[in-house]
Amino acid sequence: MASEEKLHPRAARIRYELSQNCLAHLEFARRAKLESDGDCVALDAVITQVRNDVLRYGGWAHERIQPRARVPVVQRNEHSEPRREYLIFLDECGLHSIDSAQGLLIVMVG
Repeated sequence: MASEEKLHPRAARIRYELSQNCLAHLEFARRAKLESDGDCVALDAVITQVRNDVLRYGGWAHERIQPRARVPVVQRNEHSEPRREYLIFLDECGLHSIDSAQGLLIVMVG
């Protein structure tokens, strides 16, 4: 696997599991190669590299994930003003036009 910067713990957990699976398959292939002709030099080099990846991703995978910052919610009670109501018109094809004299706020998203 290519060397990359430090991964987020969620991404590292995925890579950690994939690396463990890869290592298990490589070790199985090494045992099969030993039984057939015994020359495992190329497989040993790849197994060492994948073991290093497992250790690296394992260290990152078990780090604490920082919670997302949440937008504070305005506490409402029976004395609060009623919420404003809005009408939203979505023009998905771009063929319709709304007269701005109708008092509507028109926002273009592109």
